[in-house]
Amino acid sequence: NIKSIDGIGLLDCETTMSDNKNLSPYVGVDTITGTKFNGYEMHMGITTGNDTNNPFSIDINNKKDGAISGCGKVFGSYVHSIFNDDDFRQNFLKKITGFEIEKQSYNKNVETTLDELACHIEKYIDIDEILKISY
Repeated sequence: NIKSIDGIGLLDCETTMSDNKNLSPYVGVDTITGTKFNGYEMHMGITTGNDTNNPFSIDINNKKDGAISGCGKVFGSYVHSIFNDDDFRQNFLKKITGFEIEKQSYNKNVETTLDELACHIEKYIDIDEILKISY
């Protein structure tokens, strides 16, 4: 049995695993753009640490989720499918790029969009440089 494993170290936090699996719909507001979004929460543990004091989102019951790094460049969340939410995705991309993003329907364009994005990232993004400046 593995008792502990190091993560990649981009967030100052620690997760303690448990036997109880939480799987539930999630409605909240992200703290980066202030956008209400839908997703689903799925996890088997509790995360604590300095970066959890700056949560990624707050749900409709005022429960905080996730963490944002001290430099503000990295976030983590237990909420899945957040980028499926058209409003959240549009506002988040506008926030990080500074550009108006054309609104598109996730459900209509998911496969084509993912294929095109993967090609673009592979061609134009230096992942090693992103990891270097994220610390």
